Amino acid sequence: MTKPNAGGFTLIELMVVVAIVGVLVAVAALSLRTNPNVRDEATALANQLREAQRLALARGPVRADVVEADPDNSTARARAVVFQDGNGAAVEIEVRVEDNEPGTGSTWQPIARYDLAREISYGGWANVPDLDGTATIDPFGTDHIIECFPNGTCDGGTVFLEEAGKSGQQARVAMVPLNGGPVVYDGW
Repeated sequence: MTKPNAGGFTLIELMVVVAIVGVLVAVAALSLRTNPNVRDEATALANQLREAQRLALARGPVRADVVEADPDNSTARARAVVFQDGNGAAVEIEVRVEDNEPGTGSTWQPIARYDLAREISYGGWANVPDLDGTATIDPFGTDHIIECFPNGTCDGGTVFLEEAGKSGQQARVAMVPLNGGPVVYDGW
């Protein structure tokens, strides 16, 4: 006795269809993705600064003998290094690691790096938090370091970003000291 031909699809046919749909979804997602704008990148930079602030608070104070041996007598526990290299603008989060006792030295070890989109460049920085758009902007020539301390405070300062080729597309990230965090503003 023969079985009647059952309707439906084979497992192979279903797997091929699922694979094709997966490829189409991936292509559609890539084509619908918009280029990041300067505000998005400024927010990402602010998030990195918040992470440095959080790490400094979580890791606690630097040993007193290490602070005394430091040429700057710095008590910073974490820092954000903002720089521009061959890959474009970036921020690197570093934590201070003390030598084992009886050593009194310490080193800065990078733990995270965020590369801004290639369309975004640094316009400069200011040593004060620019909350009203009136700070004097120093152009980037060297790395800009924002140190964060175990009490949750960070150095005040402002990083200025701009979108290449689009006039008027600017943003700034102001790091407010005294337990304040980074604040993102449109424009300079």
